[in-house]
Amino acid sequence: MVNFWRNIHRRPLQLLLQELDERGISAEHLVAGRIKKFDTIVDKLTRRNAIANLAAMDDIAGCRIVVPDLGRQAALCDALYEAPECDTAWSDRHDYIGSPKESGYRGRHLLFRYQDPRHGYALPIELQVRTEHQHAWATAVEMYDEVAADRLKFGEGQSQADRFFRRISVVMRQLEERGRVEPSSIRSLDDGTDGLQAALDILRMLSAASQSVYVLGRGKEVAPESYCLVDFDPAEQVVELTELCPEVALETYFASEDDPDREGHNFVLLRGATLDKLKDLYPNYFGDISRFVTIFNDLIYKNLPAFA
Repeated sequence: MVNFWRNIHRRPLQLLLQELDERGISAEHLVAGRIKKFDTIVDKLTRRNAIANLAAMDDIAGCRIVVPDLGRQAALCDALYEAPECDTAWSDRHDYIGSPKESGYRGRHLLFRYQDPRHGYALPIELQVRTEHQHAWATAVEMYDEVAADRLKFGEGQSQADRFFRRISVVMRQLEERGRVEPSSIRSLDDGTDGLQAALDILRMLSAASQSVYVLGRGKEVAPESYCLVDFDPAEQVVELTELCPEVALETYFASEDDPDREGHNFVLLRGATLDKLKDLYPNYFGDISRFVTIFNDLIYKNLPAFA
């Protein structure tokens, strides 16, 4: 049943990628598309406050775009709201810029619905639009969960780490919106514990987690009109990059997903991606968290009063 729903969401993924292509968005920004993995779907169905069933899951298929700043994020979302397939009511409810999640997560999530003539469903696909700062925060949380075997991403994590990432989110929000930080607003999140020491401990843990990943195809630049299939084998710590022409990109991606010899691999389909851009969008695939540690270190040391 899970694989049936994964399979029928291939078409909306293809249609949204085409929509982004036709609007010139893929040429300006790095766009990634994926079908949610089997085990991730099962986890989402069984975790605390789980959704009712597969038909209610909006992100079986998904795309991600990272833009430089809030202005371009707003402009891009406004333009995509004009698409007839965009569910603007759903997208308004999932505006985590106007109303960040309690965890500190920020970003814009848009939903598109494409009619499936074979089954009579209007199938959803979710598009995440993040700024570079928002993406840095969200990816750091994912990497922390992997290192610490925690579940901060799902609101089930340790209070100390949760407090650290909420503080960092407030700092980043103020920097993006005002260009400065109000230490008093950060201190209001404190509960009397040693926040600065906790932050430094978490940063050390993230730094120690850096690992060596072997990349096949490292020197190759992918043409802007081409796709790049990313195949990450976590067991062997190998990332393989394969350039694909648009005509066969989706078919190859789906065939790779279905390949029993590559069970456990993570696949992402990217448009016109250089290795550097790929590492920016999916740094956890490369075990390269240096950029995020640098950002967090810089934020902490420039805003020590907020953590003291």
